[in-house]
Amino acid sequence: MDTPVTLPDGFTARPCVGSDVRAVFEMVAACEAVDAGEVGIELDDIDSEWAKPSFDLATDTVAVFDDATESLVAQGEITYGTRADACVHPDWRGRGIGTWLLRWTEDHARAQGASRIGQTVVDTAADAVDLFERHSYTWLWTSWILQIRFTDAPPNAPKLPDGYTIRDFVQGADDRAVHAVIDTAFLEWAERDPEPFEDWEAKTVARAGFEPWLLPLVTAPDGAIVGVVFLIDSQDQADGWVQQLAVAKEHRGRGLGRALLDEAFNRFYARGRRVCELNTDSRTGALGLYEHVGMSVKSSYTHRALQFADTD
Repeated sequence: MDTPVTLPDGFTARPCVGSDVRAVFEMVAACEAVDAGEVGIELDDIDSEWAKPSFDLATDTVAVFDDATESLVAQGEITYGTRADACVHPDWRGRGIGTWLLRWTEDHARAQGASRIGQTVVDTAADAVDLFERHSYTWLWTSWILQIRFTDAPPNAPKLPDGYTIRDFVQGADDRAVHAVIDTAFLEWAERDPEPFEDWEAKTVARAGFEPWLLPLVTAPDGAIVGVVFLIDSQDQADGWVQQLAVAKEHRGRGLGRALLDEAFNRFYARGRRVCELNTDSRTGALGLYEHVGMSVKSSYTHRALQFADTD
């Protein structure tokens, strides 16, 4: 049996509540500034995740506070039952809070019947890397953030096969078809259950600031939606972000993914963005596509996981 891990004296843990969102954002941003050298998280990222109907703040999150100052010093949450996101504010590390938080994620995953728990962390986060390695977490996949810069307008206009077209998303008409294309494509490599439409909706078309131009679609000659790219354009960030890109399996090999990327680059450039970024990982096999269009790796991350001894 695992040795019990207790929270150090002087700290208190409880589930997050909605009013914690700003404090959690600021705490995660402080972690990213130290561990990754820049801040990528946005308040809307947390808001939209917490807005998913399947996400339960009372059971899927924990917040750790310093009793003396009532400051938030650490936070963790679980999605899909097996994926953790947890961090300790840089000013409060080295006190055993990270070890307690790691055990919280493991206990939560076990309680939900999961066979493992894992977390993706930037490779420059020395404290987190050391913590996972000391607790026998092993590599499952590598993730990368890729970037492309434009001093002039993007050189390529989208090129599509005959009969295929690119158009804007129509809210209320295209929602479920777009979700089906994305989720079906992502399930080819992601080890999870299908994502409910309402969860996807909360993170995309119901996200604060969403506009139809942020979701270009490719339609086939019969009018069916067969490719999509979801973009995030935030006033808080200098770069345009490509959040999701998917092409229906039966329509691949025709340059639709490349066309959607070119469309994204041109749309961002027209709105003053001179840098575009996206994330992919080694499970997708898409790294070559992004490098082929001129993107380069900016930073790398590793997903480490612990397989529970009492599961197959």
